[in-house]
Amino acid sequence: MPWWILDLYSFVLYVSLFYGIGYRKKVVKEHIERTFPHLTKNEQNKIIKNFYKHLADLVMETIKGFSMSEKQILKHFQIVENEALKEIIKQDKNVIIALSHQNNWEWVCLIFGAYFKDKNIYPIGFYKPLRNKYVEKMINSMRMKFGGTMYSSEQPLSVLKKLKQKEQKVLLGSVADQRPIEIDKECVLQFLNRPTPFFSGLAWLSMGAGVPVYYGTVRKIKRHYYQMEIIHLYTPPEKITDKKQETLYITELYAKQLEKGIHAEPHTWLWSHKRWKFAPDM
Repeated sequence: MPWWILDLYSFVLYVSLFYGIGYRKKVVKEHIERTFPHLTKNEQNKIIKNFYKHLADLVMETIKGFSMSEKQILKHFQIVENEALKEIIKQDKNVIIALSHQNNWEWVCLIFGAYFKDKNIYPIGFYKPLRNKYVEKMINSMRMKFGGTMYSSEQPLSVLKKLKQKEQKVLLGSVADQRPIEIDKECVLQFLNRPTPFFSGLAWLSMGAGVPVYYGTVRKIKRHYYQMEIIHLYTPPEKITDKKQETLYITELYAKQLEKGIHAEPHTWLWSHKRWKFAPDM
């Protein structure tokens, strides 16, 4: 399907989400107002409106992902070839790249498969199981079509085992900013002006497998075009004396990069997610 038709559908979807059914507008409005209290109402409303435009584009881009070729994804999604990326490719270590629900995280699966396949790096990823298993299978087939394996979030031990093995160099892409099912009080941070629980799984995998963590910031260059810049975040020491403290430290490093990216492009984060539904007081 050509882009101009997808853009037409995206506009119809945007109008429906924003002006029609008002998809989670109360949730989005509350999140924006609390995160950016220093902005005027007009400025806050502009972010809200641009978020719904971006969300509509995101849906269409995900659909487009089913038919995109490797050449197309490499054109629409670039990875900055900086020192961190060279380090990942050169070093003989498995790695974790921490990600977020900012810009197009579905295309990240595609670009990892397309970009790293000729560099002897095998991408793996986590996904949250869906109730509809047919849809789950269909989406995962799209994510893996250029290479890689998706693991359910219910399979952390399988991922840990994969990160520990040395027969095949693997890269785990982990989206770690969603709301945890169970709140770990020792992993609650001040984030976007409120106490926010985070997954401790990112730190658990890094320390458990002894692998470094990088962070991938995804920016929108223009409509339907993205760029990822990878930075080194953390390398576990040979001996960890206080795992709880180290977990908090790793999670704080992740949260700081995430918050930095959100402030740089506020309309491109997933504000409709009920991120603070069960947030505790600090």
